Amino acid sequence: MTDPRDDDGSADAFSWDGDDDPTLVSGGRSTPASPDLPAGFTAVGKGSDRVRRSTGERSAPGGAESHDVAESDGARRGADVALVALGVLAGVYALYTVGWIVGGMRLQNVAQFLVSPLASVPAVWLAVLAPALWFAGTIWFTRGRPLWQRFVWLIAGAAVLVPWPFVLVGTVGT
Repeated sequence: MTDPRDDDGSADAFSWDGDDDPTLVSGGRSTPASPDLPAGFTAVGKGSDRVRRSTGERSAPGGAESHDVAESDGARRGADVALVALGVLAGVYALYTVGWIVGGMRLQNVAQFLVSPLASVPAVWLAVLAPALWFAGTIWFTRGRPLWQRFVWLIAGAAVLVPWPFVLVGTVGT
C-alpha cells in the first residue's frame, strides 16, 4: 500500500522527499530555540543565524562574522599542515626504528669481539626503542606548550637518532 501523499505512487526509501511534510510528527525530542555554540566553532547551513556563541551573543549574519571565519580558516589550515608534518615525522621515526633493527642485527657479529653479548643486546634494544620513546616522550611532554616547541624537539630527535650503522653499512655492505 502506498502513501496517499506520494504523487506518482512510488515510495523510495532512500529519498529525502517529504521530510518537510507538516503532518510528520517529531520523535518527542525538543530542540532548544537558540543553541549555544562553543568558542572557535562557526555555525553553517540552515538555521545558523539562530545559533549563539558561548558568550551569549548572537552571531551576526555577514560582516562581523566574516572576520572570524577568515581567522578560523587560517587556524584550520595551520592545524592541517601541523597534522601532515606530524605524520611525516612519525614516518621518519618509524623508518629510524627499522633502520636500527637492521643496523643492530648487522653489528651483532662485530660487537661480540668488542663487547660482551650481555652488554650489547640491551644496547641494541635501547637503540631500537629510542626513536619510538623520543617521539612518544616529545608528544607527552609538549602537550600544553606551543606547537613550535613540539616540532623543534621532534626535528632535533630526527637529527640525533639517525641509525648510523644502517646509513654507513646498509644492508649488504661489510
